[in-house]
Amino acid sequence: MEDTITVLHSTVDADGAILPQKVTLTATIRRPSDGAAADMTAALAIFRDIVASDEFTLVTTLQKMVK
Repeated sequence: MEDTITVLHSTVDADGAILPQKVTLTATIRRPSDGAAADMTAALAIFRDIVASDEFTLVTTLQKMVK
């Protein structure tokens, strides 16, 4: 099974002018249809931890690579 979730958000430049490009966030979730629900829950918890981390915010908002 596969699901894709995409978020599109308008953005502006430093002067407040609307840019034609959008911020796009996409998550694709793939899992076997006969897989254990507990395994999906565990993977989801890891994904949530990554997205909620300060490092993820730095990489995505400031484009700074974290080692």
